[in-house]
Amino acid sequence: MATNRLRLDQLSPKRIALIKPSALGDIIHALPVLNALKEFYPKTEIIWIVQENYANLIKEHSAIQELITFDRQLFRGNPISIYRKVKAFTRQLRKYSFDLALDLQGLFRSGLITYFTGAAYRIGLSNAREGSRWFYTDILTAPPLRSEHAVDRNWRFVQALWNRERNPREPSKQYHLPVPIEQLNWARNELKALPRPVIVLSPGSRWETKRWPVPSYAELIRRMRLSCPGSVLLIGSADEAVLGEQLLNQLGNSGMNNIRNWIGKTEFTQLLALISSADMVIANDSGPLHLAVALGKPVLAPYTCTKVELHGPYGSFKTAVQTQVSCAGSYIRQCSHMSCMKDLTPDRLWPIFAEMLQQWSLNNRLL
Repeated sequence: MATNRLRLDQLSPKRIALIKPSALGDIIHALPVLNALKEFYPKTEIIWIVQENYANLIKEHSAIQELITFDRQLFRGNPISIYRKVKAFTRQLRKYSFDLALDLQGLFRSGLITYFTGAAYRIGLSNAREGSRWFYTDILTAPPLRSEHAVDRNWRFVQALWNRERNPREPSKQYHLPVPIEQLNWARNELKALPRPVIVLSPGSRWETKRWPVPSYAELIRRMRLSCPGSVLLIGSADEAVLGEQLLNQLGNSGMNNIRNWIGKTEFTQLLALISSADMVIANDSGPLHLAVALGKPVLAPYTCTKVELHGPYGSFKTAVQTQVSCAGSYIRQCSHMSCMKDLTPDRLWPIFAEMLQQWSLNNRLL
C-alpha cells in the first residue's frame, strides 16, 4: 500500500460509485449516505450502481448524476456466459474513472463490483460477508452484524469521510426521496373521492415469518371502521395477490366499502405516489414500511422474527410492536410453530393505531 495515500476525510473525489444494488428496504436505508455525500462534495458526480428492477425508485433523486443498472442474472449462467457479461460490465464501469467506491451491500457480488470500478479508494465494512473485504482498499471498523440498525451501519461511511474542517456540523440523516409529479397527480386523482384518513396496508413480505396473519389485519380494519370513517389501500407485489384476496374475504360484508386493492398493480413510482398521498401506513418489516418512513408518513408495524432496534422503521420505533415470545428476533425465514403470530394479537397494535387515528383527526380539525 502506497504511503502517500490521503486519509479518507481528506479526499475530494470527482466521481463516486455508490454500490447498493438491492433490495427495496436496503436501498431506502442507504439514502441518508447519498444525501450526506452530496453535502460533503456538492460538485462531485455520484453514480449509484443498482439492480435494473429498482432503478425507477431513485432515478429522479437530485443527488444522483447517473444510474448504472445491471440485471441480477449478471453472475448467473455457464462460465463463458458469466465471463462475457462481467467483462462487458467492467468495461462499462471503467469508462467512468471512479475515484471512490463505497460498498454498502457488503456481499461477494457487491465486493466484486466495487473492485471492477477500478477506484483508487474502495471502501467497505469489517463485517462485510462472503469474502467481499478482499476487494476493498480501505476497511472501516464495524461491530458484528445484527448489533446496530442498518441506517447506523451505513452511516459509518459518512463518519469516515466527514472532514470536520470543511463541514463543522455533522449532516443529519435525511432521505429526500422524490416522487415523480405525474405519478403524484395520478395518485391524488385516484384517492380524491375516498373518505379520509387513507390507510395504506401492505400485508406481505418475502419471509413467511414476517407476515402478520391476514385475520389480524382484518380485525384492525374492522376496529378502525368502528372508530372513524376512512379508506384502505392494499399494496404489495404480484406474488402477494392471494393475501389481498384473503383479506377481502375475511372482511366480507363488514361495511368496509372503501377498500382499494392495488396488490400487484403498481410499479415503484406508483407505489411511492400512493404512500406519499396517504395519511398513514401499516406494514410488516418490508420495503413499503421503510418507503413510508422515508416519505415521512406515520407507520404501524408488527415485528416477529426481526428486531425493531435493528431493522425497525428508523425514527419511528415506538409504533413498531415486537412479539414477546422467547424466539423473537430470531431472523429465521420459516418456522414450524409460528408462536409469535399468536402472541402478537390485534389487541397489542390497536392502542397505537387508535392513537394515530386520533392524532390525525385532531390535526385535521385544526387545519
